[in-house]
Amino acid sequence: TLSWEKVPGAGSYHLTISDKALFTASLYDAERSGTSAVLDGVASGSYYWRVAAITGSVKGPFSQPRRFRVSTE
Repeated sequence: TLSWEKVPGAGSYHLTISDKALFTASLYDAERSGTSAVLDGVASGSYYWRVAAITGSVKGPFSQPRRFRVSTE
């Protein structure tokens, strides 16, 4: 589960997930209404994610990228 803090006035959020630090190829790129995302069926590996708040028709800047790792036993 990825989660982030609510931004006052934001109606939705733009979430991007990539296996590349520069986000040259997104594995997930969509607008979400909540402040979390549950990831199912993600292959083992390292990933990066970032989020931007959207207020009306204005999208704010992306957050600093965060990294997470998925591993299997």
